[in-house]
Amino acid sequence: MVIKAMNTYVEGSASFRLRKKLSTCRHELIDWNHRHFGHLDTKMNLVKNELESIQVQMAKLKVPTEYLISKETQRRRRNTIARLKDANGVELVQRDDIGRQFVSYFTGLFSSTSPELDEPFLQVWCARNVARLELIKPSPRKTIFRASHMVKEFNQVCISSDQRQVRLSHTISVGWKPPPSTLDKTQFRWVGQRLGGVIVEQIMQLYHHPYSLDSQKVRLALEEKGIDYTSYHVNPLTGKNMDSFFFRMNTTANLPVFQNGAHVLVDTIDIIEYIERIKILSSGFESDIVSNSEVKEWMEKIQRWNPKLFTLSHIPDKYRLFVSKFLRRVVIARMAQSPDLASVYHLKLKDAYVTEDKLKDPDALKESEEELIRLLDEVESQLSETSYLVGGEFTMADVMLIPLLARIELLGLEDQYINCRPHIVEYLKVVKQRPSYKAVIGKYFSGWRKYKTLLKTWLFVCIRNVLRKY
Repeated sequence: MVIKAMNTYVEGSASFRLRKKLSTCRHELIDWNHRHFGHLDTKMNLVKNELESIQVQMAKLKVPTEYLISKETQRRRRNTIARLKDANGVELVQRDDIGRQFVSYFTGLFSSTSPELDEPFLQVWCARNVARLELIKPSPRKTIFRASHMVKEFNQVCISSDQRQVRLSHTISVGWKPPPSTLDKTQFRWVGQRLGGVIVEQIMQLYHHPYSLDSQKVRLALEEKGIDYTSYHVNPLTGKNMDSFFFRMNTTANLPVFQNGAHVLVDTIDIIEYIERIKILSSGFESDIVSNSEVKEWMEKIQRWNPKLFTLSHIPDKYRLFVSKFLRRVVIARMAQSPDLASVYHLKLKDAYVTEDKLKDPDALKESEEELIRLLDEVESQLSETSYLVGGEFTMADVMLIPLLARIELLGLEDQYINCRPHIVEYLKVVKQRPSYKAVIGKYFSGWRKYKTLLKTWLFVCIRNVLRKY
C-alpha cells in the first residue's frame, strides 16, 4: 500500500510531489485502519463489560484463589499432551500409548470416582485465540467447587517455563512447547507459585517509571518480597502516560498501575498490601500476617504528603515551563486522536493549569514544605528509638519512606532536610546497601547515573518538540 502510493505519478516540483505522495499514503493508511479496526471500540467495550462482571463475581467469593483454581482447571483442558518419554527415554506420540504409560505409573489415580479426572489430567492449557472469550467468563460457584476438589487429586501438576516441561511427579515429565502463534510471552509466563493448594503461575504487570515516587515505592516492595513481574516503563515527562491505551486503563494517568490478570490497582498502598498477600499465599505459610497497624499508620502518614508541588518548585523555571508546555500539547494531541476520551483529557489539561497556579502561590508552597518538615521530624524521632521505621526489621513503612529521602537527595536539598537529622543520615546509609535500593533507585539516580537518566529524557522531549511529534 505504501509502495503503491509512493509510485503514484504526480506533476510539479520535487517538494510538491513528495508532499502529495505522503498525503496519499496517509489517506490510504487511514482508510485501511478504518476497514480493519473500525469496530475496535465496540469490541473493547464488550471486553470491558466482561472484565467488570469478573470483578463483581470475584468480589462475592470468600476465597480469591477459588477463581484461580477454576481457571487453572480450564486451562489444562485447552491442549493435549503431544509426546511423552517413558522410563527408558523412548518418546511416545500415540495417544493410546501415552494413556497406557500414565496407567502404568498412576494406577491409583485412574481408579478415582471423579468421571472428569482423566480428561483434564491428560491436558494442559494453551492460550488459543478462540478460547480467550471463554477464559474471561466468570465461572459459576458449582464449577469452582468441583474444580477445587479435582485439583487436590492432580498430584501437583505444573508447567516449567525454564525447562519447558509439564511435571507430573518426581518420576515422569512431559516435554511441552507452546505454539509461537498462540502464546504471547508479554502476557503469560509461568513462575511456579502455590495458591490455594494448586501450583499457579501467572504474570503480573507493572506500569511505572523511575521518575515516579509512587512507582519507586511499589518496585521496592516487589523487590523486597522477591515477586516476579513484567516491567513496562511509562515516562510521564514524555507524555507516555497520556497515550490512549494507558489512559483507558487508568484515567487519572498516575503511576504506577499494577495488573494481575483481571485485577487493576492504581492506589500505591493498595498495591503494596496486595503484594504482601501474594507473598503470603505463594509462601504457603498461612500463619504469616500482613503489615500491622503501626506499619499501616506510617504508610498512610507518608503517603498523605504530596511531593508534586515540592518537586516542581525546586526545578528551574525554564525547564519546568518547557516540559509543562510540551505535556499540554501532548494532551491536546491525544484528545484529537481519541475523541471519546476528550472529556477526561480535558480534566487533565485543567489539572495542569491548576498546578501552575499553585506553583505561583507562596502559601501553597510553604504549606507543602512545612508538612514535609513535620514528617521528617517525626521520622527522626522514631529512628532515634528503633533501627528502622517500625521496630528492628525492615517493613513496608520503610519502603514508603526511602523514595521520599531519595527524592530530596536528587533535588540537591539533603543539607537542608537530611544532614541536619543524624538518625535519618545513618538510616539512609543502611538502606542504600540493600539490593532493592540499588535495583530501583541507585541504578538510575546514583552518582553520574542521574545525569544520564535525565539527559536522555530531556533530549527526547526536545527532539519531539522540534519535530512537533506530540
